[in-house]
Amino acid sequence: MNAGHADTVPPACGKALRSIHAVPTDFLHTDTGADTDTRTVLVHADFGPHNLPLDPATLQVTAVVDWEFAHPGDPVEDLAWCEWTVRMHHPDHRTSLHHFFDAYDEPVPSWPARGSDSGRSGSGSPRPGRRRRPRGREPVDTGTEPAPTREQPAITSRAG
Repeated sequence: MNAGHADTVPPACGKALRSIHAVPTDFLHTDTGADTDTRTVLVHADFGPHNLPLDPATLQVTAVVDWEFAHPGDPVEDLAWCEWTVRMHHPDHRTSLHHFFDAYDEPVPSWPARGSDSGRSGSGSPRPGRRRRPRGREPVDTGTEPAPTREQPAITSRAG
């Protein structure tokens, strides 16, 4: 992203994540203890541009690496982690996040849902295999969202 590809890398990330989340999960143990209305997907759990080698000529993703924390879970984990990675490690390019969400092409949770996903399930226990954010390293612009080019659909709360 810092090499001048802030408009190309986020869409490549979004397309790759959409493909990962589309993988059938019937071969996974999917009893996550989560809300049964939540869509269960294959969660990478460390998803972001740092784990997506790109072809230097085409800037297309050639692989997805670093799968040791993968598990079945809620797609917001990967969406929030990728956003956090960009906001923390590429803060000058956080306004390009809308390219990531546009290319993901699925409903994207609201900022409060993404911003509060710090690796904990609703029960307060750590999600399986999930790393926590280091203390004192909160996303820049906490509580705000970069101005998207289009309104992102929000996933509504399923609390009953």
